[in-house]
Amino acid sequence: MIYWLDRKNNNTCQNDFFDVMDKFVLFLNETCYTGLTGYEFHYTLYPEGGFYKRHLDQFKSNDSRKYSMIIYLNADWTIADGGELRIHHLTEIQNIAPEDGKSVFLKVVNLSTRCYILISPE
Repeated sequence: MIYWLDRKNNNTCQNDFFDVMDKFVLFLNETCYTGLTGYEFHYTLYPEGGFYKRHLDQFKSNDSRKYSMIIYLNADWTIADGGELRIHHLTEIQNIAPEDGKSVFLKVVNLSTRCYILISPE
């Protein structure tokens, strides 16, 4: 399930999140000269055994997406739950555990990712 966040939803928690992201984008533009002018965010909830196939986080017909950010909200996550993010760098593979509160911010040019979501039954 994917739920897109939008200020138009008038949700206080989402708007607080957008306020923080606006400050983060301003910081990146001022310190790293990223030139970010927009963003999009969504929640994703995978069903048991679900996963996200290996993909590029940049569309072939639109190269405007330069960065991706993931914030994990997996309370009480354990290794047995699965769900690691696998990042395919040019010369190596990196696995990242989806621990609650962990954030991953990455430049997506020349990177492909695969999310292994193997949720254990309760």
